[in-house]
Amino acid sequence: MVLISLCSPFLLMSGSSIPNSDTGLFVSTKFPSFLASEYNSSIEVLSDADFVSQEWPGSGTESSPYLISNLRFSYPDQEPIIIANTRAHFVVRNCVFEKQGMPPLYGSVNAISIFNASNGIIRDCTISTTGVAIGVSNSSEMMILNNQVRDTEQGFNLESLERSVICNNSLNSGYVGFHTDGLISCNITRNTIVETEWGIVLGEFCVNNSISLNRIGWCEEYAHDYGSGNMWDSNSWSNWNGVGPYIISGTAGSIDESPSLFDEDVLGPKIEFDHPPGLLDSNGVFTFSIIVTDVSGVDSVVIYIRETWWVGDETVRSNWSDFAMQPSEIQNNYTFSFQTNDCWSLSFIVLANDTLGHSRMSDMDSFVVNPHFPTFPPPPPNFQLFIALGILFVLIVTVVINNRSQSTPSSGILHSIRIR
Repeated sequence: MVLISLCSPFLLMSGSSIPNSDTGLFVSTKFPSFLASEYNSSIEVLSDADFVSQEWPGSGTESSPYLISNLRFSYPDQEPIIIANTRAHFVVRNCVFEKQGMPPLYGSVNAISIFNASNGIIRDCTISTTGVAIGVSNSSEMMILNNQVRDTEQGFNLESLERSVICNNSLNSGYVGFHTDGLISCNITRNTIVETEWGIVLGEFCVNNSISLNRIGWCEEYAHDYGSGNMWDSNSWSNWNGVGPYIISGTAGSIDESPSLFDEDVLGPKIEFDHPPGLLDSNGVFTFSIIVTDVSGVDSVVIYIRETWWVGDETVRSNWSDFAMQPSEIQNNYTFSFQTNDCWSLSFIVLANDTLGHSRMSDMDSFVVNPHFPTFPPPPPNFQLFIALGILFVLIVTVVINNRSQSTPSSGILHSIRIR
């Protein structure tokens, strides 16, 4: 009910109506992700009829939307959910999207793709490590609510979207938080965007949108507006100097007249390490030493490790393995000792959590463990044999030429070779 009161003014501004209570909208308690059922194939709904043929519950009305819920997707390259060319009411909620492979890294696909649809709701989903978390295009009357997104290239990619609400989502770490173009009469409100290279970007054809009460922090580029008639109001910025309005970059000349300072601790721990990040002993045990600090305190530190070997002329890598790091006697220092198994190099990623539930993941880093291994793989055996034969041939020819120049009898050639 609190979220209804907070978001309803913006719903009225956009011309969207508030759905009936039996759709479960605006319930802040998230479905526990570990209860989600594994779903091993993609969902492709390409018409209203597909909701029926695929037997999704509901009837497609506002009071009884088709429901896709409580599913866990672990996917390599295919897009888990695609909904296109629909007008029926539908809800995607309480779903978990995780890219296959450990540790999680950026992917190249959308977790949820919506095209040419209306009357859809995407809410209470957890999405990580993918190209685009939620992509919506050529659509209208959509609601994107209460989703948690992290470690994506783009959090929300919205194109040609009208009269829609994007409310109370959180996005942590990635390239772009909101990338939009052709956004018309939409409301982006009460979202949190932290540690992205770009925060919110409104393209040239974004018109008459409301961007209010969002929290944008610790980005390289916070906000850009290239559209017209867009209203920025009462957003919180971690780089606001505390004086006057907040100037929005871009050709629109937009200004947030009532900004505030975003200084709440919403970041995960800071992770620091040297290169290499530890020491190797005579038994081949490498001890990682990582500095982890946080204002609220560090709860746990996990390191993901992958080994690399040269086998013939090819590199062979192990699977990623994760291990808990333990605090050492040195303040803020966490260590882990790893048997290197005669590998050539190690790759690693560190994931740290603070006591408030925030996390941060380092970039993947690699370093050479055994410097006696070649930087480049040795030539294949056939190539080595070819070189040896070539050297022998050159030697024989040299001897022949030298002996001929000295008028050495032919029988002396073999004698000269034996001497050499």
